[in-house]
Amino acid sequence: VGGITFNATSGTGTVTLSGGPLLLSSGGTVQDSGTAGFFATVSSNITLEGNYTFANSNSNASGGLSFSGTVTGPTTVGTTTLTLNAANTSTNNSSSSIGGVIADGNTAGGAVLSLNKTGASYWTLGTTTADVVNTYTGATTVSQGTLQFFTGSSPNSAFTIGSPGTGNFAEFSVSPATGGTRTRTASLTFNGGGFGGVASAALNFNVGGGTTNSIENFGALTFDPGMVNGSVTGSGANTRVVFSGITRNSGSILYLGQPTQGIGTHPIASLTAGSANIVFTAAPTLSGDGGAAGTTDVSVLPYAEVNQGLGSSFQGLATYDSTNGLRAVNATTEEIALSTGMALFSQAGDSAATAGQNAKIAANTTLSGNTTVNALAVDVSGGQSPVITFNLDTTSLTVTSGAIVAGRNLTIGSGTAGGNGILAFGNTEGVLIATNGRTLKVNSAITGNGGLTIGLNYNGGLPTVTLTGANTFTGVTTVTANFGSGAGAN
Repeated sequence: VGGITFNATSGTGTVTLSGGPLLLSSGGTVQDSGTAGFFATVSSNITLEGNYTFANSNSNASGGLSFSGTVTGPTTVGTTTLTLNAANTSTNNSSSSIGGVIADGNTAGGAVLSLNKTGASYWTLGTTTADVVNTYTGATTVSQGTLQFFTGSSPNSAFTIGSPGTGNFAEFSVSPATGGTRTRTASLTFNGGGFGGVASAALNFNVGGGTTNSIENFGALTFDPGMVNGSVTGSGANTRVVFSGITRNSGSILYLGQPTQGIGTHPIASLTAGSANIVFTAAPTLSGDGGAAGTTDVSVLPYAEVNQGLGSSFQGLATYDSTNGLRAVNATTEEIALSTGMALFSQAGDSAATAGQNAKIAANTTLSGNTTVNALAVDVSGGQSPVITFNLDTTSLTVTSGAIVAGRNLTIGSGTAGGNGILAFGNTEGVLIATNGRTLKVNSAITGNGGLTIGLNYNGGLPTVTLTGANTFTGVTTVTANFGSGAGAN
């Protein structure tokens, strides 16, 4: 057959299409387009001989479309694309699903099946019980909305999340009902959103309350210009998210964690229940002096911010080590109060003056001489909105890693002539991050030739970054934002 439409206009319940194998032969759509709360189920095994769309466009939030049999690509050759569209407004993450195995088809003849997720709502692969391991080898693209795995996995497919420039929110969510070790994807690439509406790509893990630990493998992680938002929730077991490596392109920012679940707050080996670790088999390159954990010259991951721990709504600088994996920089032991002339040498007295210390600021501070730090963050425990004033407009604050994170309001430069100074990034890409409704205002003249990336991370409030200085920096300027799926971007 070609297309199939389920179109109930009244009543509730389930309508099921079952029987022998179903051959979809000419391209088209299988859809639930009704207005009633009917749930349409196809239990037949399906073969696709053309490009098809499985669409849940039922205008009733109780409606849905699910496939419990296998879905197999063509018996001939070439690439067939299956588009999973969810245009309805349902918040039920099971309203559109494929519970059977998705496969290429005639692999000997070179047949390949690819997936494309569109529409603002959910599609789910796999079930909540037995593991479903898809074998298709074509690419998987999430252009809009959420693609969710329960027990499902597609270990042979390279996943791309997000569609730059569209303003669409795209999310890949993993919600295993049971623990265990799974390889979810061959690789994972995030293309964060751009201007024109809600933005960004998201990776979320909702582990649930089980007692069996989870190890989730995803291959290599790549993220392009935009902001990637990730979180891990669940209280009953330990979760370890493993990537073989990380590639970050300029103009991108990685935010991980949320108040209910910090990242890397306990050692990986501890398997602490309710904790989460993110591990890179090939460790990421850090910026800084290479100091030991617990010292103020520990190196940072300048394009990332991580929640500072359980119960905290503030985000801070990020680092990585083999003990805890990706984690927040400890604001007590790994940051030191900003002061004039600091960090010209590392804490250990390194005469090479490589990168220096990580600075924090909790109160108004005046710099009366040139000052160099590795990274700068607002000390959120201070509860203030500090201002950095310079004694001269020619006095400089150099941030060698480029990373400045404002978990509270921060102003750099007094805003009056003679007190604005210079914010220098040298050859490094500057990364300015404002989060959680905070304002980061830079009155200083920004210099450097590595470009500038501005990250706005909505976490309960709309953040703002304002540049007022006579800036001379060169390179690409990228503004990227994460406002979730419904907040809207300004």
